[in-house]
Amino acid sequence: MKIRILLRIFQAALVAAFAWLLWAHLDPKLLSDGWRALSARPELLLAMTAAYAAAFGLRAVAWRLYLPKAMRPRLSLVYHGLIYSLLLNHVLPVKAGDVARVGVLWRRGGVPGALALQSVAAMRALDLAALALFAAAGAPLLLGAGAATPAYVTAAAVLAVAAAGALALRRARKLPWPAARRQAAYAREALRGRRGAAIAALVLASWALEAAVVWGVASAVAAGTGALAPFEALWANAFTIAGGPAYVGPGGIGGYESAMSYALARAGLSASDAFAVALLSHGYKFAFSYAAGLLTMLLLPIRLPEWREWFARRKETDPWTE
Repeated sequence: MKIRILLRIFQAALVAAFAWLLWAHLDPKLLSDGWRALSARPELLLAMTAAYAAAFGLRAVAWRLYLPKAMRPRLSLVYHGLIYSLLLNHVLPVKAGDVARVGVLWRRGGVPGALALQSVAAMRALDLAALALFAAAGAPLLLGAGAATPAYVTAAAVLAVAAAGALALRRARKLPWPAARRQAAYAREALRGRRGAAIAALVLASWALEAAVVWGVASAVAAGTGALAPFEALWANAFTIAGGPAYVGPGGIGGYESAMSYALARAGLSASDAFAVALLSHGYKFAFSYAAGLLTMLLLPIRLPEWREWFARRKETDPWTE
């Protein structure tokens, strides 16, 4: 209950911050100029789109590799599951995209429901771990652009995140539910050795590619006032997306802009430039989710009764099992 109250307070603070940003730093001319500058560079837009699409491709490869070899569906199906998830998260006011990921894997890919659900949870945890690592690596930026911070501070932050993840995986074997222990045991096995290293590398690389959107928009919007280094874009994106589970509204609108604006300001952009980059980069991600989602709906149509079944299963005590 206390955690829920704290979450509501945090969400209210993000909404208030977004309202203040709209009032104090919204510059329609800067937004229109930024969009024109971006539109005038089709090669930059193409590179952003290719990098963003490839980011989901790498996540699809990682997710498929996580599954047992005998149960791996075709890669295109896994990719469509991710795009359906992206679309739902940018349409619905709640985070329901994982329902699509589980449903596609379960009903279209033939993966047992419990394993499909567990694989989605595991990949989400890996996503958050990757984002936390990148955010920790950029910890000096929280002190402001150009702040002199010893390298060991960054190293300590990264190691702390890695240790927390390893400890959580280790303690999962003591969960009180037999089914949960079995799934945790499979997760530990899947993430060991070369296979685990490959999965981790793919997830990390995917989030590095996604940062190309922020870097590309900043290159167009703030080109004359201060360039954003690629690592700063990577850190700002990780810092922002890591808070995604706490954001409300389609695509986390409001929360995304508040967190991104703060991160970009810490990286050295002016408040107005930071807010413009946040708005335009988020707008781009909305447009991508709708365009890619429409294409996925054409290539892998899912009937309304199927959606109803998936969302009904989501509410069951023992979901996604026959």
